[in-house]
Amino acid sequence: MGEQPNGELDDGERGSGIRLAGWITAGSGALTLGGAVVTLHLAQDRHASLVADLQAERPTDVSTRSDEVQHYLTASSVLFVVGAAGVATGVTLVLLAPRDAAGPKVAVAAQPGQLTVSGTF
Repeated sequence: MGEQPNGELDDGERGSGIRLAGWITAGSGALTLGGAVVTLHLAQDRHASLVADLQAERPTDVSTRSDEVQHYLTASSVLFVVGAAGVATGVTLVLLAPRDAAGPKVAVAAQPGQLTVSGTF
């Protein structure tokens, strides 16, 4: 594992970076899903408040408050889609990242005047 004689990373090292990116992406997606839940709760709270005011026949600006509820619902929907996509992408990256092979590895590099053989066991 590590850097090969030609300066490239082996699959295990390359895979660990992809797995890290996957975990970060999935975590960001999960946080975005949390934002979707919060904005949905805010929309429900605003809607319940509007309905209570209407039932109590209190004066209120129905149009403005209804628009506010709709904006929260739209934001919640967008955050849900983006968050779900983030989680799905992150999980896919984690699952499909190259794994470290569980056996001995041998690398051979030939350069002018030099032959390098390295391995791990």
